[in-house]
Amino acid sequence: MAEDRSILDDRMSLLAPLLKEPAAPGADPAGGKDGGVVSLLYPSPDIAGDSRKWGIARKNILSRIEEVLPSAEPEEEGHADTLDARASAKLRAWVEALEPDTLPDGGFALFTDGEEMSAMSLEVRPLPTLHKGEIFALPALVDAARTQEYWCVALDAETPKLFRVSGRSWTDETPKDAPGLSGEMGATEPMATVSFHSSGRPHIGSAGHAASKFHALGTATTDLKRDEIARVFTEFAGQVGRVVGGRSEPVLLVGDPKNCGLFRQHFDHPHTVPGDLHVAGDALALRELAGRAHATMEADAARRLKARLDDLDRNTLRTETQELLAAAREGRIDHVYLRADAAGILTGDDERLKIGAVDDAGAEARSMIATEAVKNGARLTVFEPEMAEDMGGIAAVMRY
Repeated sequence: MAEDRSILDDRMSLLAPLLKEPAAPGADPAGGKDGGVVSLLYPSPDIAGDSRKWGIARKNILSRIEEVLPSAEPEEEGHADTLDARASAKLRAWVEALEPDTLPDGGFALFTDGEEMSAMSLEVRPLPTLHKGEIFALPALVDAARTQEYWCVALDAETPKLFRVSGRSWTDETPKDAPGLSGEMGATEPMATVSFHSSGRPHIGSAGHAASKFHALGTATTDLKRDEIARVFTEFAGQVGRVVGGRSEPVLLVGDPKNCGLFRQHFDHPHTVPGDLHVAGDALALRELAGRAHATMEADAARRLKARLDDLDRNTLRTETQELLAAAREGRIDHVYLRADAAGILTGDDERLKIGAVDDAGAEARSMIATEAVKNGARLTVFEPEMAEDMGGIAAVMRY
């Protein structure tokens, strides 16, 4: 089965109409664009227990938009056709329509050139920024690069399930004819997609499915006949293999270790993660499963990334800014390595309200390098400072 496009691919598709194309010799260096791009990034405030926080934040955002991009007055002939006025109108309309119950988990990123507009929900929390000039897409790209994408196999002998996970979103991909001790799976429609906040609570749709429980993930099923359980997992392993075969995303197994062992006798994938996610009681709620699976896969990803960075030959890295900018635009970069504290995102419970511009030339350059490189097919890896203390804010491995 062919692989789906990655979240990073989708982000670049959204940004494509706003990106400058290289200018032809002797042409306008803007590549046909007659102005810049306005980038608005903002972290969602923690509104738990106080929904008024978003009202205050929204007022600050709108005030800052008016300050940086004055809206047109009716009597000012021709003013409404400027980049500032058009961009201001688009940004204001989007922000004004956003309500507390639709706030993204981490924050949002808006990009407009006054004509095209791209809006993105983020899981990371970006530094509050309103910038006019080169598109400042770095936090949005970092968000996509860090989003976990994997498969989760819930080895509930009564009703086994296969989920495709992208960030906090869980989509039921269980074959309709999947076996189960309950005998009901063949008639069960797939669950709707469920999304969870980082707190573990359901976010978008499927409120009923979020309360689902997987009873045979517990250890209270040990009295079930093992030959019947083996039959279920032998057949289910073949079905899962046909769905995920040939794909690169990790596969997380959850359930009793004995059931995981039975399943793995008939399932082979180069990156299978034995999550050991089971409970001593009789059930595991989906929301608890989602939270524990997220933590397990974060730890697995961190271990794999640390090993890759340890093995990375530092002699192959290029770090000089102007060299990287030229190489990114020419499509010569194969892999960009970006340190998390140089990515324009907030950490911890930092709740900054003041919206600034990108005054750091280094931050704008890192954004341009990453954006151009990814547009031209480069991979993007974001690492924590402690994973590679000898590496700077940005580095790259060249194709040639």
